[in-house]
Amino acid sequence: MQYEFMNKQDNAAARRRRRMKRRINEGLAVLGIFILCILTVWLLFQIGTYVAEVRMGLM
Repeated sequence: MQYEFMNKQDNAAARRRRRMKRRINEGLAVLGIFILCILTVWLLFQIGTYVAEVRMGLM
């Protein structure tokens, strides 16, 4: 009986750990996508300014 109770506690703790891990992974994924979006926008802005400078130079 005592052993069964301990086992249930262990299972609950393991479930909690898995849930925490999943939440952390989801947070990292969201953060990664957010950073990728910022980098993409920054890169497009850089290319845009470069093209604008080149055009100014040619005209």
